[in-house]
Amino acid sequence: MSIKQLNASYVAKEDRVVLRITTDDDNEYRLLLTRAMVKELLGLVRHVQLAQAVRQHPTPLAAEIAEFKQQVELANARFTEFEPASRLPLGDQPLMVRKAGIQSEAGSHVLELNLPGKLLKLPLSDELAAQIGVVLQTIASHAQWDLPAGGAQTSVEDLSISPGQFTDKASPKLLH
Repeated sequence: MSIKQLNASYVAKEDRVVLRITTDDDNEYRLLLTRAMVKELLGLVRHVQLAQAVRQHPTPLAAEIAEFKQQVELANARFTEFEPASRLPLGDQPLMVRKAGIQSEAGSHVLELNLPGKLLKLPLSDELAAQIGVVLQTIASHAQWDLPAGGAQTSVEDLSISPGQFTDKASPKLLH
């Protein structure tokens, strides 16, 4: 599956983001993101960007180079008119993303999104990671969510531990 276009819109009434992803094979995936999930996805994207920077540059500079590249992407972003696809494999209503994770192997990454009863896997190139970061940062700013630019912060030292499938950093909340 090759990603053709990303679109995000803020739904103020629900305090959620609708993320629409179209593919070259004319499919459209509609996802619903909470503030916490946007923050988590920004952190996962940052992890991918840091991993790429560590492969290409000395470790002490990698975080600064990754941050600079993301700022360049944000400054050079081109927003175009969204073109909906004709097929909706998940249905016409957006599905809530419950958990997200990155699977990394031999320098390639797959973004895994856990939806109700489904698992959506998106091949995550370095370019797509940067584009997702730009779209999510832009919509989070529009929503006035005051999220850090890198989402859940990842340091260069954290790269020795690859994020696991559906890693939840927060402990579960129990109600009695």
